[in-house]
Amino acid sequence: MMARARTSLALIADRPELWLPGALANLAFLGWLPFVLAVVGPPSQGDLAFFTAGLVTSSAFPVNVIVLGAIVALLGMTASLFVAAGETLLMGAIRSLHGSPPGARSFDEEVLRVWAAQVLAALPALLAAAILGLGLAAVAPGEYQSPDIRGPILLRLAGDLWPLEVALLGTILIGQIYGSAAVRRAAGETAASFPQALAAAGRDVIQRPVSLLTVAIVTAAFDAVWLIGSWALLHLLWSPIGSDLAGGRVADPSVALLLVAFIAIWLCVVAIGGAVHVWSSVWWSLELGEPTRTAETTAAGEGAGLR
Repeated sequence: MMARARTSLALIADRPELWLPGALANLAFLGWLPFVLAVVGPPSQGDLAFFTAGLVTSSAFPVNVIVLGAIVALLGMTASLFVAAGETLLMGAIRSLHGSPPGARSFDEEVLRVWAAQVLAALPALLAAAILGLGLAAVAPGEYQSPDIRGPILLRLAGDLWPLEVALLGTILIGQIYGSAAVRRAAGETAASFPQALAAAGRDVIQRPVSLLTVAIVTAAFDAVWLIGSWALLHLLWSPIGSDLAGGRVADPSVALLLVAFIAIWLCVVAIGGAVHVWSSVWWSLELGEPTRTAETTAAGEGAGLR
């Protein structure tokens, strides 16, 4: 299993052209988060309290909550389509390296199959997140009004809801395992129908739960390291720029140069995130038995192909 991880790393190091579709999928999923948190900043406890109190006490409640939920759902749906498009482009590029002929389905059909597989795999995690949100809405008012000084309110809320948080983490890992299998069984050269592909993905998970869970944990850990590291770097770089902009020094040439450098570094960070996504995608493909005929030839000739 670790040999496959090293093999996928060797492949992406020699194929930077794969990083672009990987960056598209990664950026549409969570890759935007470090940039937003670094530039805009996370909301404070007071901001969250004011926002939630405003929602509940508004004369438009609960319509305003429904509208807000619909907007969030629409944005999430749009982002998921971009993720599916990036993943489809990436898998097509990987198959072209194998020398595999293009499938009979159009790109739009492939994207829809990938998107549907990803959405179905994400449903348990979405349900767990909704339940966690309901639990948060139930305990948050009491924690805000409590004189308890055990620690920051966010930590107290996390302690109150830890079973739901564990359930959410579990459904995320299960969804990642099943979704990775379902995407690869539903797309590409397969002639199987979509329900048959979903059933085949279920058999993959049942046959190799431990190895696939290991891949899911390791790739999720690398994603977390990239997210945290990207945020820390961008936050460090943005701090002097934000101070200059807040001080009204917008027309200062040095500020413009810092902004250009910040954008350039952010693009490099996005490219690294794309490389991490490609590495995990290739590893999943190897673990799930994707075709490797051309890669094997490459390995024999160059010592850097898939095995």
